[in-house]
Amino acid sequence: MVRLSFWDSLFKKKKTEPEHLEPHEVGCYLEERLGEERKQTYDKAHPIIQKLMDCISRMDSLTTQIEQSSIPEDTAVKLKRIAKTSKPSFVTGIREAINPFQNKNADYYTDLKNTHKQLREMLDSLARVHLGQGRYLPVIFEDEVKEIKKESKKMLELCDRLEVIVSELGDAGIVEETYDKYNRLKSCGDEIHSIASLLNEKNKRMNYIIIEKKRSEDEINKHMQSDEARELASKKKQIDELDDKINGLESKIFHLITPLKRSMKKYRKQAFEPDKSTIKRIDGYIDEPVKQFIKDDNDSLRQLMTRLEAYVAEDKIKLKDKEKRKTRDKISNLLETDINALREEYNKALEEKTKINKLISESNVLEEKNKLKSDLESTVSELNLIREEIKTLEDKNKSLLSEKQDLRGELQKKLSEIKENEIKIRWS
Repeated sequence: MVRLSFWDSLFKKKKTEPEHLEPHEVGCYLEERLGEERKQTYDKAHPIIQKLMDCISRMDSLTTQIEQSSIPEDTAVKLKRIAKTSKPSFVTGIREAINPFQNKNADYYTDLKNTHKQLREMLDSLARVHLGQGRYLPVIFEDEVKEIKKESKKMLELCDRLEVIVSELGDAGIVEETYDKYNRLKSCGDEIHSIASLLNEKNKRMNYIIIEKKRSEDEINKHMQSDEARELASKKKQIDELDDKINGLESKIFHLITPLKRSMKKYRKQAFEPDKSTIKRIDGYIDEPVKQFIKDDNDSLRQLMTRLEAYVAEDKIKLKDKEKRKTRDKISNLLETDINALREEYNKALEEKTKINKLISESNVLEEKNKLKSDLESTVSELNLIREEIKTLEDKNKSLLSEKQDLRGELQKKLSEIKENEIKIRWS
C-alpha cells in the first residue's frame, strides 16, 4: 500500500462541512493520485517487461545462429532446396517481428496498454513465421528452432501475466476517469476562449463588410444618378420602344403575307412560267415571310401578287369558291398597302436600333455599373459567409458552455466519491 500523499493527509478524513477547493488544487490532487496508482501498476509490470526483453534478446541470438549456420552437405537434395528457400524468409520474419523491441530496455515501456498490444502483435507475427517459413527448418536446425519456440512460449506466458496487470487499470478507474473530465473541462475553457477571440475577429470583419456594402450601394446609386447613366437609361428606353415598333411591323408584315401561304404553295407547283429566282422568292415568302419581305423590292412583290391573282381568277390554281374570294381579298389588301413605306419604316427602325446599340456598346457607363454591381455581389457573398461562420461559432460556444457546466457538476460528484466527503469547487 502506497503511503498517504500530502493531498490524502489533507483531504482523506471525512468532514461534516463541505471541502472547498480551487480548480488548480483539483488538478494537482488528481495528478498525484493518478501518478501513485500508475506507479503501483508499473512497478508490478516492470519485472515482466524485463523478462520479455531478455526473451527477445535470446531469440535474436538464436536467429543469428541460424542465419550464420550452413546447411549440412548430407541433407537430402529436396529438403536442402526447401531449406535454402525457407531459411532467409524465416530469419527475416523473426527479425521483422521482434524489431520494434530491439535496442530498448524495460524502462522505455511506460505505456502498459500500448506495450501489451504491441507484444500481442509481435507474438501473432512469430506464430505466422513458425507455421509458414519455419515449417521445414526444424529438420536441419532442430535445436535452434526448438529454443526459439521455447522463448515464444515463455513470452506468451509473460504477455498473459502482463495482461492481468493491464486489466487492473480497467478503463482508467475512477481517478483516471475524473482526471479525464478535469482535462476535458480545461479543454472546454481553452476552446471557449479561442472561440471568443475568433468571434471578436469575425464580428469586426462583419462590421467592416457592412460598411463596405453600404459604400458600394451608395456608389451604385450615385453612379445611376449621373448624367451618363441617365443618358444610357434613355437610350435603353429608346431601344425598348424601337423593339416594340419592330415587333409590331413584323406582325403586320406576317399577317399580310401568311394568309397567302397556301395559295403560293399551289402557285409554285402549278405555274410553269416562273424562273428560278422567282421560285426562290416564293419559297422565301412561304418559309420566312418577314425576312423575304424586307429584302425584296416593292415591284417584285407586286408583280408576284399580280400573277398570283391572275392564276386564282383564271382557276389555274384549284381553290374552293370561298377560299378563292378570301385569297383575292387578301391579295387586294396587300396591293393596296403602301409596301414600300412599310419596308422603309421597318428598315429605318432597325437602322436606328443598330445606331443606338453601337452608342451603348461604346459607353463605359454600363461597364462601370457592372463592376460596381460585381463588387457589391462579392461583398454581399462574403457578408453571408461570415454570418454563417459566426452562427456556427456561436452554436459551438453554446454547446461548449453547456458541456462545461455539466463537467463541473460531474467533477464535483466524482471528487466527492474519491475523497468520501462533499467537495465544492470555487469556480471563477
